[in-house]
Amino acid sequence: MPSTDDILGIITARGGSKRLPGKNLAILRGKPLLTYTCEAAKASQRLTRVILSTDDEAIARVGKECGIEVPFMRPPELATDNAQSIDVVLHVLDALHKREGYRPSLVVLLQPTSPLRTGADIDAAIALLLERGADSLVSVTKDGKRNGALYVIRPDVLERTGDFGGGTHVPFVMDCNRSIDIDEPFDLAQAEYLLRSQR
Repeated sequence: MPSTDDILGIITARGGSKRLPGKNLAILRGKPLLTYTCEAAKASQRLTRVILSTDDEAIARVGKECGIEVPFMRPPELATDNAQSIDVVLHVLDALHKREGYRPSLVVLLQPTSPLRTGADIDAAIALLLERGADSLVSVTKDGKRNGALYVIRPDVLERTGDFGGGTHVPFVMDCNRSIDIDEPFDLAQAEYLLRSQR
């Protein structure tokens, strides 16, 4: 049985991107976009392990430089434009179980496209799910829309439902300034402005 404190963060960062080529390594205030999520994960007090799933050697190198585990590369079929994040997370869980017999009690999906999400956000989301005794949590904006910054779920529920919002579900509301999702150059410029205004 996994420990109730065994919480795995999975950072998903593939090499390809149509709207913003090289998106996950795009430079934002002097650092690759991926670095912000790596730093947030490292700052979390609740995550007990963090793994980067990527098909790209350059992305893997940046992750390792940030102190993130890259125990294996993502297979090409899970790095296409049509690949789903759920399948990527399930691949990581399956690979870790087969290689190490490792099975976390909770999984936290962290996408590099949310650079303003913080370690405190990660910890607060995990705490909320545990406090409510929920199966899953999805971060949302104040108007209730998913912002892509945080997904927390029990692995057995993800495997059974194939949905990050499966089972008993609780939303985690985040401020709009930390909810930005990088998808195109304009988003990167907006994130740059928000980061600059925080100084």
